[in-house]
Amino acid sequence: MFDFNLPLGEEFLEILNLCEIVDWEAKDFWGIIDTPGLAYHERKKLRSQTYTCLYLLRKHGYLAVERASYKKKLFLYSQTEKLKNIKKTSVKVDKKHILVSLTEELDLKITELASQIEYAAELLVSLPELEREILNFRNSLEHQLKKHQIETNTLHQLLEFI
Repeated sequence: MFDFNLPLGEEFLEILNLCEIVDWEAKDFWGIIDTPGLAYHERKKLRSQTYTCLYLLRKHGYLAVERASYKKKLFLYSQTEKLKNIKKTSVKVDKKHILVSLTEELDLKITELASQIEYAAELLVSLPELEREILNFRNSLEHQLKKHQIETNTLHQLLEFI
């Protein structure tokens, strides 16, 4: 997502993607990242990395900073249009990924159903006394296969649309 190294990259990506950042203090970021049970020096390092991330995100135009009107040394962070646009494209990629996963799942089901239909045809030859039951079963499989093919086509069209 970023073209620069961010010390707590994964943690900040999660925060930036899940939260609407408007007038946040540094402690708001820190409160989400802070892990209970850390040793003093680890917490100090984590807090320092949090401030470094905030500085880098501001420097690269992802966060805007203002002084708080109610405290002299307090800064408030808000997301910029640049960050909002990246969030939109990130969500779009996630949606496509979900659709691709569904398509792959359906493709596997289609392959499995085709194999079952083929095997049912073999059973018809080897077990003529069960012809009616096997034909009913094969018709059911063919119906499921057509349904999954239609679903796959719909997903492909939806992927092209997005």
